[in-house]
Amino acid sequence: MDYRFELLNQHLKKNETYLIKPPRGHIKTCVVYPNSYEIGMASLAFHFTYSYFCAYPEFCVERAFLPDKKSMPLILTKYLPSFETLTPLMNFNILAFSISYEPDFINVLKILKYAKIPLRASDRRNAPYPLVICGGPINFQNIIPMAEVFDIFCVGNGETALPEFIKSYINNYGRCQTIEEINYKTITELSSASNILSQPVSIGSGRSFTLGCEVKTRPQYAKTAILSANNEFASRAIIEVQRGCVRRCRFCMVGNCYGRFRFNEYSEIIEYVEKTSAFTHKFGLLGPAVTAHPQINQLYDYFKDKKFDVSMSSIYADELNDNALKILSESDQKNVTAGIESADYEIRKISGKNLTDEAIKQSFAAALNSGIKTFKLYLILGLYDYFEKSGSEADDTTSFLTDLAGFIKSKKSDAKLKISFNPLILKPRTPLYENLKSGKFLEKYRSSFYIDELNERYEKIAKNLKSVSNIEFSEKNFDDAKVLKYLTDCTINLFDFFNDFFYNEPVKSKALIKTFAARESAFDILKVKEKLFGINFFENE
Repeated sequence: MDYRFELLNQHLKKNETYLIKPPRGHIKTCVVYPNSYEIGMASLAFHFTYSYFCAYPEFCVERAFLPDKKSMPLILTKYLPSFETLTPLMNFNILAFSISYEPDFINVLKILKYAKIPLRASDRRNAPYPLVICGGPINFQNIIPMAEVFDIFCVGNGETALPEFIKSYINNYGRCQTIEEINYKTITELSSASNILSQPVSIGSGRSFTLGCEVKTRPQYAKTAILSANNEFASRAIIEVQRGCVRRCRFCMVGNCYGRFRFNEYSEIIEYVEKTSAFTHKFGLLGPAVTAHPQINQLYDYFKDKKFDVSMSSIYADELNDNALKILSESDQKNVTAGIESADYEIRKISGKNLTDEAIKQSFAAALNSGIKTFKLYLILGLYDYFEKSGSEADDTTSFLTDLAGFIKSKKSDAKLKISFNPLILKPRTPLYENLKSGKFLEKYRSSFYIDELNERYEKIAKNLKSVSNIEFSEKNFDDAKVLKYLTDCTINLFDFFNDFFYNEPVKSKALIKTFAARESAFDILKVKEKLFGINFFENE
């Protein structure tokens, strides 16, 4: 490997602090995040996967990431290596991908290409290639485009699927003679296991089977395993404080795939914080709605007493109690992030966010009184179409935000709104997806102009609100949304779209759209619903 690649990594390595001790066993495992180092090290799912393998002394665990622009030229004629020791990925026993977002499917293909590993699982079967497995939230979504890439999909919470996989692999490693035999035995043994899909199961051939998916009553909550100064959290230790969701919004998979709302106990959170405080005094509480944690008051008292800086990932606008607001106002975060979803109360209500306009204002007024000045709001465009709401979504949203901006400015002159819009993209396992019916919305959704029309609404809203001084818009690229929709609706192998040129060059969204649009018949939400396997959730201790 080019020594310059190692020099680029050295800068990142020297700004890391290990909070766990990696084992140095005989089974070489690389946990791979199919995006940049900065994004991967901000992913708690990635930290969880890394930590889980590290808990077994049989493994020697390293990491790998998608090369950035600087390092890309240094690996194109080589073999993509691991982050720690520059070992070619081809030389590992296991490549464990942690994937959170559909667009990273494309990066998985790039990584395998850079590693000189065949994309198709069946092409690896009779040679000593690594066993390639996939975990993460993505497995609840449409995995048909990657069905022939991965040997094994670990579906659901990591603490349910990984023990079965690890047990099988360790046993087979000890009794089999070759890498090929180890891989084959592991794949076949797990073909009937809950929470696991392996190659003997035909994914995408129709709803011919239902996967049993166990949801733990007492999850193993994720937490930062390696502190890094070179990600968005900047040496902030993150801990998962809840699993599932109390709302079960109809457009969101969290409440519908991760079971009922459960929370990490105060004592366990504090135990981790106490151990980690030797290395950082910055902490983050992660969950679908951290303010719903029943022990938020005790947590506030603890962090205040210790004078630790603490941030929260997300909130429910109607659960901004005094202590939650104090946590936010006394931290570096100093803002409130909330999903409002729609300008219309009735749509919010039937979507799962029973928030009146008055309730939102009251919550924001309380936040303003606590010293909060910035409110980050997330809204979804397209809900009017889905629920066949009369009126103009753009005009109603303009009026709603104008009124809200005026309200917070009347309370505090320098208060502002930061608005982020996302188009409605229907995801498998969510009620909006499962209850999709024929009609005007379905016809529009399946058309090539669906995202373009929502983009026009966004531009109209942004233009109408341009004169409102205390409203800012997050940069939004609706081409990225088009790519996401294509991947969500894809019914064939993703690697069938690309040639070698794609893997060796940076590819922007417009180029991907052009590639996908040339084969429109390969994308259809109804065909995905027909092909995608079912899931039967059940709960255990």
